[in-house]
Amino acid sequence: MENSTKSTQTTKDNLKHKIESLLFTLGRSISVERIGKMLGESDKKKIIKELQELKKEYSERGGGVVLENVGEEWHLTVKPEYLGPIKRHITQTEFPKSLAETMAVIAWKAPILQSEIVEIRSNKAYDHIKRLEEMGFITKKKKGRTYEIELTKRFFEYFDVENQDELKKRLEKKA
Repeated sequence: MENSTKSTQTTKDNLKHKIESLLFTLGRSISVERIGKMLGESDKKKIIKELQELKKEYSERGGGVVLENVGEEWHLTVKPEYLGPIKRHITQTEFPKSLAETMAVIAWKAPILQSEIVEIRSNKAYDHIKRLEEMGFITKKKKGRTYEIELTKRFFEYFDVENQDELKKRLEKKA
């Protein structure tokens, strides 16, 4: 009986450790569905349970890394209080260039109408807006026949700025 329990625990930890290794290696957000495909695990509930357990472990252990999720997307990231010293050493981003460019338009002009973003960035902006909303960086509010797009608190926290004014000042300095 004891060996059976030990074997079950080892199998469970094995999945959890595989998920953790995958998240560490990818260095970007990934959906529960994609995790399952990559690890050959079809039970989404089991994956979510392991992710939640990992998240709790990271939270309890302290340290400089946390496991975060937005919807079904999960990623390992550095705690905000430790980002300062390492920012200048980060060379890659989890955002594809086209998504980052759409995000920059929104950041500069927010609040902005979705129709304006599409006019500036083309029809691909619809996919970008959807993705940014899923990530929790923007909100959409119906305004006439389009939507008004605004930045969220999560956006400002992620990019370590207090508000829109501070963001614009920083962007102007870079230009």
